[in-house]
Amino acid sequence: MISTKKDLINWLDEAVKEEAKFIGVLIRMPGFQNDELIINTHENIAKKIAYYYNTYDDNLQHRYSPGVSIVGVTYGNSLSAIEGELFGYPSSLQISVDLTGTEVFEQVLNILHHSFLKNDEQTQNFIYAQLRDVIGRTHDMRQFERG
Repeated sequence: MISTKKDLINWLDEAVKEEAKFIGVLIRMPGFQNDELIINTHENIAKKIAYYYNTYDDNLQHRYSPGVSIVGVTYGNSLSAIEGELFGYPSSLQISVDLTGTEVFEQVLNILHHSFLKNDEQTQNFIYAQLRDVIGRTHDMRQFERG
């Protein structure tokens, strides 16, 4: 994890060099039960670097909103990769785009298996989203094949 503005800027610079499609920044705010996840596309990273540099101090505390701080950052080429990295989901839950019927079934079993390993509401919501994603892509693929 990051603890200084220098760490944050280094992560974001690395995202630019790697041509990551997305960056994810976790913001902690008083009065909220969970951290806020902000996602930005590659095209916006340069402006976001300037914004974070000017708006947060060296310890990642918001200069103008007491109690607001950056507590995590990552980058990746899919939203589920960012979610997995910041919320600690196993990378094996990342699902490929080109699934056959057998692979869909195997992925669903894998997702269900992981749901038993970490049984909390946040993980369950992630598991359901992954299943909807697999089923949705399978349905879209079948529509495309019929088309």
